[in-house]
Amino acid sequence: FMEKYTCYSKEESSCQRIDLHKNFRSRREVLDSVNDLFGQIMVQELGGVEYDGEAALYPGASYPEESDKRASAAASTGGASLPMTPSIL
Repeated sequence: FMEKYTCYSKEESSCQRIDLHKNFRSRREVLDSVNDLFGQIMVQELGGVEYDGEAALYPGASYPEESDKRASAAASTGGASLPMTPSIL
């Protein structure tokens, strides 16, 4: 892995490296925590790779805030609050 990582270029070529930075499945808070943790433990001396801004993951999707979701749910039910647990008929 490291051999290819170091010899492949980011510039367009027959041996081009494509870094995938955007994460579309996790919220910003999760990615911030992962990046912080990996930044502390993934260092050149330990694993031969430096986890820095170029290696970090960034949000690729936007998610509504919790208050936005509640307002949307209330609007779709005519203002009635939604049950927290499913009811059994």
